[in-house]
Amino acid sequence: MHIKNFMTKLVGAFVMAATALTAIASEAAALNTGAVACTNGTVTGTTECEGVFEKNNSNQNLNGLFDLDWGTEALKVKGSGGTEGPLTITSNDNKKKGTWELEQSFVDEYDEIMFVVKGGPSFSAYLWDGLATSGTWDTLGLQKGNGKAKPDLSHISVYAMRTPEPKPTSIPEPAAMLGLVAVGAGILIKRRQDIEQA
Repeated sequence: MHIKNFMTKLVGAFVMAATALTAIASEAAALNTGAVACTNGTVTGTTECEGVFEKNNSNQNLNGLFDLDWGTEALKVKGSGGTEGPLTITSNDNKKKGTWELEQSFVDEYDEIMFVVKGGPSFSAYLWDGLATSGTWDTLGLQKGNGKAKPDLSHISVYAMRTPEPKPTSIPEPAAMLGLVAVGAGILIKRRQDIEQA
């Protein structure tokens, strides 16, 4: 009787775990379309890409891409081109390729920069190489609604972050060190006197 009850609970636990894993897997699959893959050459001046992801980057949490915390602030330039702060985007007539440029002062201020290219029902993310201040972009790493590559550009967003400064380790001042040595010496002398008197 106990073994049957144990086995029933064990099978139930396995079913619950499998259901949870399936839900997690289907959520990840819904985000990554997989029909088109991003490529590093899509945005020059970058070293890695992640995507293709469904929907719009503007209403999703992108923290974790490239193992970094990007926050929610981003510069954004529409597909027709233009300038937003230090970011300038140009686009050809069919909005499938163009150029990007960041002001040197902006590049100097941040340790990590991520470009997000959005077009059709998808977007892909590209990690800056740490050097380039300008380059080209295209939409080959994105997916149209029909599953084919190269939709028209909706917008390009730039996320930037600074690496947190490490907390300085405190080094005891010489006067404090002398005080600690004096206290330690006093304890040793007191112990020696206690041993001699005993």
